[in-house]
Amino acid sequence: MNIADFRAGLDMLFDQNRISEVEPYLEGALKSAIGEQDDDAVIQILNEMIGFYRETGDYDRAIMYGEKALAIIESAGAASTHAYATTKLNLANALRAAGKLNEALEYYRDTEEIYSQILPPIAFDYASLYNNMSLVYQEAQVYPEAISCLNAAMKIVLEHPDKRFELAVTHTNLGNSLIGAVRTDPGIEQNHPDIYDGIKEHLTTAVRIFEERGEKGAHLAAALNGLGDLYHICGQDSEALGYYARSLNAISNNLGHIEYYYRVKESYDHVYDSVKKRIASGEDISLPDEAISGIELCRAYYETCVAPMISEQYPLLKGHVCAGLWGEGSDAYGFDDLESRDHDWGPGVMLMIDGEDLYKKYGESLNASLIKLAEDTGSFKGYAPDISSILRGRRGAFEVHAYLNDKLSGSPAEYVLASLSNGEIWEDPSGVMTEARERLKRYYPDELKRSMLKQQCALFSQNAQYNFPRMMRRQDPSTAVMMLSEGMKCAARIVYILNNRYVPHDKWIMRGLDDISGDATKVRAKISDIMKEACALTDVIPTDAALRPILAHIDELSFTIQDMMVAAGIIHDKHPYMEDVIMEMDKDALVKRVVQDEWEAFDKVKNEGGRADCQDNFGTFNIMRSSQYLTWTPEMLIKYAEDFEANMEAGWNPITEKYGRMEESTAPDKYAQIADSLPAVDDKKRAIIEEIVSVQVGWMEDFASRYPKLAGNARSIHTSEDTPFDTSYETYLRGELMTYSDEMLAMYGAFIVDIARSGRNLADMTMDNTVHLYGYKSLDDAEGSL
Repeated sequence: MNIADFRAGLDMLFDQNRISEVEPYLEGALKSAIGEQDDDAVIQILNEMIGFYRETGDYDRAIMYGEKALAIIESAGAASTHAYATTKLNLANALRAAGKLNEALEYYRDTEEIYSQILPPIAFDYASLYNNMSLVYQEAQVYPEAISCLNAAMKIVLEHPDKRFELAVTHTNLGNSLIGAVRTDPGIEQNHPDIYDGIKEHLTTAVRIFEERGEKGAHLAAALNGLGDLYHICGQDSEALGYYARSLNAISNNLGHIEYYYRVKESYDHVYDSVKKRIASGEDISLPDEAISGIELCRAYYETCVAPMISEQYPLLKGHVCAGLWGEGSDAYGFDDLESRDHDWGPGVMLMIDGEDLYKKYGESLNASLIKLAEDTGSFKGYAPDISSILRGRRGAFEVHAYLNDKLSGSPAEYVLASLSNGEIWEDPSGVMTEARERLKRYYPDELKRSMLKQQCALFSQNAQYNFPRMMRRQDPSTAVMMLSEGMKCAARIVYILNNRYVPHDKWIMRGLDDISGDATKVRAKISDIMKEACALTDVIPTDAALRPILAHIDELSFTIQDMMVAAGIIHDKHPYMEDVIMEMDKDALVKRVVQDEWEAFDKVKNEGGRADCQDNFGTFNIMRSSQYLTWTPEMLIKYAEDFEANMEAGWNPITEKYGRMEESTAPDKYAQIADSLPAVDDKKRAIIEEIVSVQVGWMEDFASRYPKLAGNARSIHTSEDTPFDTSYETYLRGELMTYSDEMLAMYGAFIVDIARSGRNLADMTMDNTVHLYGYKSLDDAEGSL
């Protein structure tokens, strides 16, 4: 095998940033070398593979190939050769990167021993060895040893003026080791007051040499990251951000998203958050160009490049162009980060021309001018202007009315509304776009908002509280997690709705919660924790004990959301299942549920004389019962429905009980036959019921005095008027109240007290509902028609 050709091909892939092609290239070359039985080529290719897999974070494979190469050399009896020492050095580097520091140090010392036997003391190989050995001590935070190794390396490197790359590597490692020494011993500055200047000199020298040589990968990234650390230590966070960003770009563009990338990103994110907080507090500090947000970059591009171009080339458009940035991109939301810059990102603008004639005359030309401006500019603050978005109609010049009509016609998806109302407007002489966006920001009408809330609450309950545990118990964890994910999206959407925010595209739902004040961040944290728990459960036997913690956390999330709904005045109390929230939000649906429950129970009541006519008259039954329940609170309706349904499920019909209890007055002999079969009602509960009955009878008497005709069409009022064929209002009410649970009776009693204190009359309220359901305008209208 021609090893020179192999290396040239490998170098070309790295130079052209074709990282994804490196692995198959190496594997193919190794296969060819083995097929040709070219052991020397095999050893060299394996050493390249050690380095590649080490830098890309695949440490197990790097170590495996290193051990394989050593075995081949040993089997050939060449254990004291330079190739053997080089392979040991490369394997040591892989072990160090994998965190196996003691094993790495042993291999470094073995390499040093072989070198001492085959090389002169000033041989350059020692510099590479000591540089790499210093990194073990850096990882172990034994910085004096690291610095000692590097000083030895520097002494040798300086004897070889042609080794510029290795000189830069040594400067990098010295700078970073000195930073480590400062961090572990802050007092070191007292003995070495010029230490920061020394660190800066080492690292800037390294960066300069790397850039002169066109080096772009991990070594340059290490030097830039070191400068980021240095400036952060010195309190110059804006400068630190710039260096961290450059380091991340070097890693990402040349090695991909390896482990080292995320280590640097952690530092970047920490400092970025700090700088943003300082800016928000009014401190005079700015983001460097390398860390500038997309919307800030676009505004600067507009003010510096686009606005002057329009003024010079299109003077007749003055006063007719709205400029800003909004849309579906992460930069318009303010969500962009270093990951956003791979596509559809960069300097660019939205230009809205007010006037169809003006757009017909200048629109196409203006878009062409924007593209030419981008091409001529080449780079603005280090970034290429975004041409592709203009070509695809996502940025550039539009006629404002046509643009809005296109976006808002029909029933636009919510993420479209979000994209129209996000971002910023920098200039809007006519105000058309600003006014449209302000209208959008007023959000949906209350009725539609409540409908959306009910839908999301229903889907949350269905997917997270019901389907997720069912699918887990069916041992279908993949489907279960999908169901749970849908439920969690519903939880997030509820937060958006409660805060009058349009829900963005799914990929931004969680990120967008960070920008909503209050409990939104709690919801995001709970959702994240629940999804992590769910993923951990995929290989677990779904016993009740195993599922109990995550189900409890789902319920906690439900209560957190309901706390927000209570605070917003949308519901009054929290409920175990979101379905009950829906019912509380929709009182009409609650009333229908209760009436339907009663009608089905009423249908099952058996009379001695056969089926009663009223059992086949749902219309009258529905009006009479709905009139009463429309006066109740949602909490009362929910409790009553839950009690009623539980009784029916247990085989006990509360309607049969109610009619049985009324017979105590209307048919005492029959009542005596069934009294022992009815649930006992103690004296305390009877006393409470009699107090309520007394109040309500008084209200009915007052109503009858004012509306005698309506009252004459209703039941007689007093128990004293009961006959076997006519049950009074008082007796009916008493029998009904005796079927209530203690908790339901307490709620009803509080309801009666509240009405009495407010000076209202429940009989009026109920009869008013009745006459409206019969089609009358008012009680007076109904009374006058009789």
